[in-house]
Amino acid sequence: MMNKDDEILFHLSQCNLLTRDHIAKLTHRNHSWLDEALKRMVSQKKIYCKDRGRWLARVYAVYDISKRESFDHDLPLADLYTATYLTGKLLDWSQPKQKFESDLNEDVTKIIQAGEREITYQVEYETGKNNRNHIVEVHKRYIQLRENELFNVLWILRDERHKKLSSYLQIGGDLLKSERYPRYHIKNPSTHKFFLYVLQEDYLKDPAGYVCQIPVPDHKTNKFKKYLIAPHLIK
Repeated sequence: MMNKDDEILFHLSQCNLLTRDHIAKLTHRNHSWLDEALKRMVSQKKIYCKDRGRWLARVYAVYDISKRESFDHDLPLADLYTATYLTGKLLDWSQPKQKFESDLNEDVTKIIQAGEREITYQVEYETGKNNRNHIVEVHKRYIQLRENELFNVLWILRDERHKKLSSYLQIGGDLLKSERYPRYHIKNPSTHKFFLYVLQEDYLKDPAGYVCQIPVPDHKTNKFKKYLIAPHLIK
């Protein structure tokens, strides 16, 4: 069993950035203990802290974040990590600390328990601000990458202020029907759940439940059904 410091370090090694509230939920520790532990670990340089002023929560990491100006993209990932971890099904969660122009740059790679098996998801967290060409290109690169690796892609859309979830479903569906990718044709049931799509609000309510849609409508109703993120798979 991990001691108190190791428990905090474990979560910060999995998820790049966490606030005190995230850590409290993950460790099930009360805030009086947590304040003391975090203050001591910062002074010992076991972890680093960014104070964002009176009205915003402090952010913690295992690397120096003193020069970071924005946490708008990473803190939602902390929400997703916390909710996923608390399901008891999360086996691994990793985030790149740097992104490179020539790489795919997935936001998260997560492995979850699915019955007797495991599923690897590449997670793309979307604010809806990326243009359509960029989204199409990322879909294509995942299709190419899957020629050599077995994984699924989970697209999590923050909200529908800029783009509808249906627009992502349409992009995925069009590509999977394309003559360019015959092995992923919608006629092939084994590839139906390669791309999964969900709104952040729905994911946070039930990170292992029936919340995802795939770009293949039900053949009977022609509607997009909801699917499990963590299905009960048998070896």
